[in-house]
Amino acid sequence: MVGRRSDAKGRRRFRTHSVVLATALLFIAAVVAVWWFCLRSTPQDIVRRYLEASKAEDISKAEALVSSETLRLEDRLLQHLGAQKGPVSSVVSLVPLGYMNVDTIRLIDMTGDTATVRVTYVPKVPGQPGSTQDLKCVKQGRRWKIDFSELFRLALQMYNAEE
Repeated sequence: MVGRRSDAKGRRRFRTHSVVLATALLFIAAVVAVWWFCLRSTPQDIVRRYLEASKAEDISKAEALVSSETLRLEDRLLQHLGAQKGPVSSVVSLVPLGYMNVDTIRLIDMTGDTATVRVTYVPKVPGQPGSTQDLKCVKQGRRWKIDFSELFRLALQMYNAEE
């Protein structure tokens, strides 16, 4: 009798441990899934969110998605030109969404902390040519950001306002 009781206790203990282990594994899988599908950002995600913010002319959202170097150089250029930041004179205006619709967003290269994302646009007016734009992305800390710093450096050189 004593042997059977200890066997029953052992089976109950085994079932309890199995349930606890299975619950823990499910919890870990759920956390990883949430991170993978919701919190993890890819260069394509950042470009998509940037394009959405640009289309809505939401400067603060768009600026949150570009590199700090881009923002620094944009401010320098605007100071040199004596311009105020607005939907037309900001990083929001660097994509052709006024007359184009986004067709595809595709990663074409990723090396370390740098990536290039190709955006293909189709015209809103039939018969007009489409367009593509390669956007450089850089990793700042743990987040991807779009980097327009080369464009702003060229603009500063054009206006003889080089650093």
